[in-house]
Amino acid sequence: MIILKLEIKPLLCSYYLPCLSEFKNWKKYLDIFKSKYDKMHISESDGVKNEFTLRYDGFGFLKGENPLQFRLSKEAVRALNIYYQNFEFNREEKIKIIAKEEEISEYQVDAFLRLFEKYVPKSDFRYIESPFNSQIKYLNLPLTIQWEITGTCNLKCVHCYADATEKTLLGELTSKQIFHWIDQFSKYGIQSIHLLGGEPFMRKDILGIIEKITQKDIFCYISTNGTLIDVDIAKKLSNYEKLAIDVSLDGTCSKTHDSFRGVEGTYDKVLKTLKLMKKNEILMNVTCVLGRHNISEIDELIDVAIHNNAKRIQFLTLSSTGRGAIASKKLGFQDRKKSIIREELVKYILNYLDKIYIDAPFLGLSPYTFRLLEILNFQGFDQYYDMLLGCNAGLTKMGITHTGKIILCPQVRKGFGNIEKLGFLEGWKSLNRYAKQNLICKVENCEYKKFCGGKCRIK
Repeated sequence: MIILKLEIKPLLCSYYLPCLSEFKNWKKYLDIFKSKYDKMHISESDGVKNEFTLRYDGFGFLKGENPLQFRLSKEAVRALNIYYQNFEFNREEKIKIIAKEEEISEYQVDAFLRLFEKYVPKSDFRYIESPFNSQIKYLNLPLTIQWEITGTCNLKCVHCYADATEKTLLGELTSKQIFHWIDQFSKYGIQSIHLLGGEPFMRKDILGIIEKITQKDIFCYISTNGTLIDVDIAKKLSNYEKLAIDVSLDGTCSKTHDSFRGVEGTYDKVLKTLKLMKKNEILMNVTCVLGRHNISEIDELIDVAIHNNAKRIQFLTLSSTGRGAIASKKLGFQDRKKSIIREELVKYILNYLDKIYIDAPFLGLSPYTFRLLEILNFQGFDQYYDMLLGCNAGLTKMGITHTGKIILCPQVRKGFGNIEKLGFLEGWKSLNRYAKQNLICKVENCEYKKFCGGKCRIK
């Protein structure tokens, strides 16, 4: 008998998990985490709650104070693939197609779809096929588009993965092309678009792009160096609800930040921007690239982020592409040092748990990491085999450059054709196929491999 089944159970998924074969003493931190987590009083406007409930939706998760995960029977996956990917048919026509394909009544199909639509918002059900367990099949579209909308930048950052300069580059997508693809991404249910550069605010049409994305009910993230946002722009940005600004801050003095960003006066401009974000109540995060140049300033960086009402501070590592390849040799950490940094960042995450969300993707660390490990440690690792962890490039995330080139992510420049020529679906299939075949953890005989999948592939 064909069963269209929807099963809802407690949340258990995150793509942030450290390599547990390296992070051998993770269990000792669980009691510290649990004691602080249980005592936290999290209000509606608190950034920590926002991160715990909103940041980890999708992947088959339902939002809420106690997030839930859902699973579908294989027949239900087939039915939903037909329902959400045949855009030329209306609802009744799709129901007829599904009923005929699965050899069940139209009433059964309609009842299942009503149940699914009641409990699972469209933007939250982007399932994928797990490369670590062939038994689990998921709906196969990305959640997020990482989009380098320009290759132009007003700074000369030593670590730039895109080799961005002030020169306007040939082949950059026009406003018309960008608006077209935003329409297409909306059509396919993309949940968020992350605008990158270069420097996004170098584009004269940036506010129009933001407005177009948010009008389509897609969440818009923007990574900016924070030097081009003035009073007028900040006021306009405050009008958009589905918007978050990631502002780069790589030091707590001009000497550290400006030398890293390549232009004097940058640090003062960034501080002004942080104040404007705070004054206009714009959802804002601070992003910091860690290296030997600023490792001693972590305490002060966190304090600056908290003082300016940042919801999160994210610590990144130096890129191995573009100018970052040279910078990483001069300013990067040796593997031995990374283990020490990991221990320090764990302490920061736990100490500031009730004040600000701190994460370090290159080490697989975030507050949610410990929530996940707490559940796994209590329930047993063998109870869960369908989690999506590790690198999500090409699995739930699609990268696009300013010319339309499809890439795995900003730091992996391997191309998979141009979206202008291939279209969205064909481009995604090519990228997704490569990711499934190649983004597998190389650590042999690791008991945690099917859970974490390995860290960032360029590390």
